Amino acid sequence: MKNWRLHIKLAFVLAVLFIAVVMKPLGQKAWIYMSGAVIPYHTDVLTSTQHYNLLLSVGGERRVSGRRMEGASAYYALVIPPQGTFRREGSTSKSDGVSHTETIRWLCPRQFGGADEVQESKSLTLTYNAITQRVIIGSGTYRLAAGNLFVVRLNDEGQPNVTQLGTILNKAAEIHEVGEFFKRALPNEEAIKKL
Repeated sequence: MKNWRLHIKLAFVLAVLFIAVVMKPLGQKAWIYMSGAVIPYHTDVLTSTQHYNLLLSVGGERRVSGRRMEGASAYYALVIPPQGTFRREGSTSKSDGVSHTETIRWLCPRQFGGADEVQESKSLTLTYNAITQRVIIGSGTYRLAAGNLFVVRLNDEGQPNVTQLGTILNKAAEIHEVGEFFKRALPNEEAIKKL
């Protein structure tokens, strides 16, 4: 009798493991597919040698009907570091088809005590989740239904001040077209005029 109960418990544990390991990712992908969310798989970045602003786009595909997919962008972020102090060091991207994380790094000169200048590393992480259709920028979370264009201004300490524009531009646009869109949306912003 005890042996029979042990087999039932073992079968139950194996069934739970099967559901957790195999079915959860399939369920997530099905939800993304059915909801029309962007399945992320690449990042486009537009930078300039004249300034340190950068325009970031996380793109992929979304289902529009039946089996038809189209290129789309989850969000666009215009990142504006303090002028003249931050120098871009690089970035890393990580995507698993459900979420996409982009970490951008800068070097920032710092004075300590005397005339010695030290380069301090600063970073900004942006994470898109296709299931929740939200973006995390720094420590803030933003719903993409409220707009998928962001202006991210970094202060001298590298902390982001985020403005979410109430506009959705979800088609896969050329990064230069998006720059022009930001210029039209915020015509009085000096940092944006430089794009």
